[in-house]
Amino acid sequence: MKFLAAAFFAALLPGVRAQTRTFVVPGKYAKARGNASGSGTFCTSVLPYHAQWLYNTSDIALQVGVIRGMALRRMSVAANLCPQATATLTIKMSVGPKDAASASTTFAANLGSRVIQVFSGKINLPKSNWVPPPNLPPWLVIIPFSKPFFFLKASGKSLVTDIRVTAYNPAGSTRPWWLDAAKKEYGQWRFALKGFPLKMCKYSNGRLSLAEGVVSAQLYPGGYFYFANGGMPPNLSGILMLGSKGPGATWAGFKLPFSLAFLGAGTCG
Repeated sequence: MKFLAAAFFAALLPGVRAQTRTFVVPGKYAKARGNASGSGTFCTSVLPYHAQWLYNTSDIALQVGVIRGMALRRMSVAANLCPQATATLTIKMSVGPKDAASASTTFAANLGSRVIQVFSGKINLPKSNWVPPPNLPPWLVIIPFSKPFFFLKASGKSLVTDIRVTAYNPAGSTRPWWLDAAKKEYGQWRFALKGFPLKMCKYSNGRLSLAEGVVSAQLYPGGYFYFANGGMPPNLSGILMLGSKGPGATWAGFKLPFSLAFLGAGTCG
């Protein structure tokens, strides 16, 4: 999301002229594409729609200023068409006491003591085709505020945009207008038995290994996963090896994957 703000850098001293500028939140996506998408805001099947977008004030360079509008861009991760459409919505803004990580599911708890309705009406959503990388999609959806919002960074932990959409009308289709979004970045993982099914890894009882792994909360620092193995002979001991390198890489002098024949598992690798 991009905001248009008139910033006052001298603590609103008399005679100081305002400098108009824009800022993007989250700040890291000012020059980067989003890694996710949002289809709920402008969608025919989710009406009426009510959501809050919280952006940490620690991520906003602006200390004090008047926010006069906002802009949105289409998603970056897929080539879905965003159709020409109109939407009717209301936007309220506040500087709230909670940051994005501690946001409450009770919307009222996220709002500060001063809540301003900055927009109420209909907006145009232009038709937008996918913009391939490394280019960034343009800020096509422009929402000028009918009432400006005074922003004071020190007054809270997040800039809260409370949005209610009551109508969404795409021209000639029911497609959503996909918004650029970001989610937690996480890694991918595979385990050898499932990654190389033609190996037909068998136990000494002749049964195939029925290994499976499940990632919970995705794979990222602080996350967790569990690994299960089925079809094992009774009272069998095993060794589980974890690594961060994939096929073709070298681990402890061995090129992956490597044979487990020396352990009596000649069909596994």
